[in-house]
Amino acid sequence: CIGGVALILYIIFVLKVVVLNSKLKTVLDNPVAASVLLTITMATILLSSYAKPYSSVLAVVVWFVGVILHILLMIWFSLKFLPSFSIKKVFPSWYIVYVGIATASVTAGAAGQLKLGQICFWFSLVSYLVLIPVVCYRVFKVKEIPEPAQPTFAILSAPGSLVLAGYLNTFPEKSFTFATVLFAISVLFICKNLLINIF
Repeated sequence: CIGGVALILYIIFVLKVVVLNSKLKTVLDNPVAASVLLTITMATILLSSYAKPYSSVLAVVVWFVGVILHILLMIWFSLKFLPSFSIKKVFPSWYIVYVGIATASVTAGAAGQLKLGQICFWFSLVSYLVLIPVVCYRVFKVKEIPEPAQPTFAILSAPGSLVLAGYLNTFPEKSFTFATVLFAISVLFICKNLLINIF
């Protein structure tokens, strides 16, 4: 039921992108809109697990399509925004671009691609650790985040939990200490996010 609702919303979003194709280039000049776009590839990866009960082959194909598209969009985003890097172009939504590939780790078991899932996990973990000081500096020190982009604060609490879920789902043998550290980081940013929303 939930998968069916997700699929309907997914199709609506894809149709919207197709219909707005002529305006897409202008929209993607905005670093917030460009980074949030990658949620569609994350959704593609997640939907692959819902396809497995109906067709294992289809599930694997959808999984690979989502992963490849995410990597391609990640490269595109990097080439567009990193060469002319400006801290004021950094938003919490950048986590979606570089840490979002952890979605592949969460679903790697269903796709039968644990090794690739583990690679995606390590990439997302390193990206997360690199982005934490950059994003925090932008949000808490530089500030000056435009009001339309302020809802992206909610994303601060997401990447840690996603990385943790990727670790738990991809590695047969787990380190309690490692998982605890990831959990603590997740809780820390959830609390930070709650404080931002309150104050």
